[in-house]
Amino acid sequence: MFAYAGSYRIDGDKVIHRIDISWNQHCFGNGAIGVFKITGDTLTIITHPYKSSADGSGIRTVAVWTRMR
Repeated sequence: MFAYAGSYRIDGDKVIHRIDISWNQHCFGNGAIGVFKITGDTLTIITHPYKSSADGSGIRTVAVWTRMR
């Protein structure tokens, strides 16, 4: 689970989030960067590696959204 709110900007295939509020600020910090891809009605964002709050291991988050029609 993850949740955050804020603004973002696009730079090539990267999305840079300015996070104003987050469920766990330690995980995302500010200026979280991910790579995005749009295929048809699907948006996929893969974060750069960050440390898990559970055990400190390096992980990535993959978020996939599909547009409803």
